[in-house]
Amino acid sequence: MEKTSPANGPRAGFSANGLRTHGVHVIEQALEVCAAAVGQPLSPVLPPLPVNRDAELWTDRVLRDVGQRPVVLLSPGAGWGAKRWPAERYGAVARDLHQQGCLALVNAGPEERAIAAEVVLASEGVAQAPEFTLERLIALTRRVSLVIAGDTGPLHLACALGKPVVGIYGPTDPARNGPFGVPFRVLRHPESKRDHTRHAEPEAGLLTITPQQVVEAANELLGKQ
Repeated sequence: MEKTSPANGPRAGFSANGLRTHGVHVIEQALEVCAAAVGQPLSPVLPPLPVNRDAELWTDRVLRDVGQRPVVLLSPGAGWGAKRWPAERYGAVARDLHQQGCLALVNAGPEERAIAAEVVLASEGVAQAPEFTLERLIALTRRVSLVIAGDTGPLHLACALGKPVVGIYGPTDPARNGPFGVPFRVLRHPESKRDHTRHAEPEAGLLTITPQQVVEAANELLGKQ
């Protein structure tokens, strides 16, 4: 596994107003555009996300019996199938982390509940899939120890909240669209190519990533190695 595919790495580009950018990551590129607009260098700043009282109370209930166990949030959905690591593999990861004393929670949007149910089934019932809203996802992510996801919104939300992440990448390039500004580990096959075609099936390189590799990356970030 490696972070980027050298043969298909990110390139500098142009913003909508024609400014040439040199940064690799989209956040670096955005900072260049903003810096040009204000006339001085800028550094990334974590945004203040809203606090919703009802969502915080919901999170209290979900984590009521967690004690000192690390909480790991799994987010198996993705914008299209080629980016989606199989649900049964997320379930295997949840099962292994549970055996190591973690609480594994599964996030799913309204259209992804079937995927979350597959993860819970594959975990042999040890993972939990509470009903999320965006406000609840923000509230719970603030309190987790780690997020495991593909190139999808919950991974980037975790970064915005300063949480460590394990990124499982296939057709999108983590050097451009990956975790930023937090401790992270990215798993991606060296032969995966950058391709934003909305294929329904998981990209071939994505399928070479094993649950064991994900658990090892998680343990590294959780300080268990």
